[in-house]
Amino acid sequence: IADKAYLLACVSNGNLYFAEVEGNHNLLKLNTETGIISTYKDGNFYMPIVSKEYIYYIDLNNDRKLCRMKMTDDSVEVLSDEKVVNYNLSEKDNVLFYQVENSVEDHRLMKMTLQGENITEIMEGDAFNITRMLYQVWEYPTTLLIAPDKSIALQDVSPMKEASDIISALTP
Repeated sequence: IADKAYLLACVSNGNLYFAEVEGNHNLLKLNTETGIISTYKDGNFYMPIVSKEYIYYIDLNNDRKLCRMKMTDDSVEVLSDEKVVNYNLSEKDNVLFYQVENSVEDHRLMKMTLQGENITEIMEGDAFNITRMLYQVWEYPTTLLIAPDKSIALQDVSPMKEASDIISALTP
């Protein structure tokens, strides 16, 4: 489908959404019916997740603030004024977890509603997979392997650090 690797961030309404990795960080969309990749939104997106009518993302143009953009009118809300390095969410539980790294001494796991309310510190320090263990919220982004016939050959290879991770996942 493409001549370069992308980190496919999420699936919504039969489309895959992900950020461009070379040159800019525009939000791209892969139509799974046609196999066509197109620019969905211009911007400097990192780790975009489409959830209902919003795109959640880390804004690389705005000091890594966690934001959401309404897909119908492109209005943007800053959900966290802190420097966010990772996040994930659960629509079912209306919760968003995010890792803050404001300085070498200020690393925290935080939680809020999808609307940016009820901000709570979960713990100080760096958290790895804690939301999966405690709250069953699966990691975003995950890696997806699409076969030449455009079917999903492998879903949810996480974490993926190198090509051998995919090979291992494909090996029975």
